[in-house]
Amino acid sequence: MSAIYTPGPWEFSGCGISSKDGYADILYVEDGHVYSEYTSDSASLEIPNPANISLILAAPDLLEALEAMGSALGTVTVPKGHPLLAASEKASAAIAKARTQ
Repeated sequence: MSAIYTPGPWEFSGCGISSKDGYADILYVEDGHVYSEYTSDSASLEIPNPANISLILAAPDLLEALEAMGSALGTVTVPKGHPLLAASEKASAAIAKARTQ
């Protein structure tokens, strides 16, 4: 599946989050509202805690890491009931959530 999101890495520029190459705005701030590149509806996009910016910036790296982990776990046999199975299921769910349009 091809990416439906703007590929990372992303960076915070003081007035928004953009792709590091500068070609795509992920989020931008204007008059105290946060907007996406797709809509000017800020109601669902406001970021009440500025610390969330770090998590947003890490999203592409986190997705890539989860996908790599999933590939690696697919090559080993994990005993039934092992904590890695639950972790793998959570990772798969997070990947699916990130890839859902």
